[in-house]
Amino acid sequence: MNKSELKKYIQNTEIILGKDWLDKATSEPQDISSYYKKLRGFYHRMHSPDGAMHFPIKDLENGSSHKEGLMYHVLYLDKIIKKNLYKKVVELGCGVGFNIIELASLNPDCQFVGMDLTPANLKIARQRAKEKGVRNAQFVEANFDTNIPIEQVDLFFGIEALCHSKDIQFVFEQVINKLNENGKMIIFDGYGTEKSREADEWDIKAADYFSKGFFLPSPQYLKDVTLAAKESGFEQVHFTDFTKNILSNFDRFKDGVKKVYQFPRITRFLIRFRILPIEVFRHCLAGLYGPHLLEEDYAVYAKLEMDK
Repeated sequence: MNKSELKKYIQNTEIILGKDWLDKATSEPQDISSYYKKLRGFYHRMHSPDGAMHFPIKDLENGSSHKEGLMYHVLYLDKIIKKNLYKKVVELGCGVGFNIIELASLNPDCQFVGMDLTPANLKIARQRAKEKGVRNAQFVEANFDTNIPIEQVDLFFGIEALCHSKDIQFVFEQVINKLNENGKMIIFDGYGTEKSREADEWDIKAADYFSKGFFLPSPQYLKDVTLAAKESGFEQVHFTDFTKNILSNFDRFKDGVKKVYQFPRITRFLIRFRILPIEVFRHCLAGLYGPHLLEEDYAVYAKLEMDK
């Protein structure tokens, strides 16, 4: 997306939402819960009937299907669990339980806990686990920004969930205190780069719309998150860049949502009269501006692996 196209889409976004929308849009826990509840059907039909809600990590050398890309995170975590003989694993922000149920099936001698703040998600997760005969997984309603009510854990992980945190250092401090010796924390997520701090007004607006589109309280910067992890007591923070591995999927998302912007006043009408839910349109914002931010190196999608 060149600069003139970016300006056009931002101007159309302002026609649809109003110029003061960024200042008014909220990303509180109840907003996030409503977002995932209303988008669940979209994810089920268009992304993963099995309940995955994260970006697929594609194998760029050998090629991989959409489903194989969605399983990348699970299979990587499975190797870590088996290599270290871990016995207790917690996912922060488990959604409807895709990752936990898959991992529990692969590791029947390990205990798994999925934590989420959305009761509707947890109800589905428990039902899915029951249907699949998974007995070594449980699901707990909690907000990691306030309290992680689980002790003596070998591995904490979060997949595109901790970006919703308002205080990532507090989350890290809780985790480090609850990890067993030789424990780990692994995060797959998107972050702002140092280059993004020097972006012009249009790219800053694109980043703001992207963040509000995914109901993020504010952008998290890779440098800040890494520093927060080290200040919380993690000895090592290992970084792996997967930006190129998710871009093809993000680009398809962008091509689909561009249609919503062809007639901005009609879209504004549909939102005003709740024919098009605002949660769905906010999701479109993320789909439109995300690829631009990644391609211009204003954002990165990465794995952070932290050792106690």
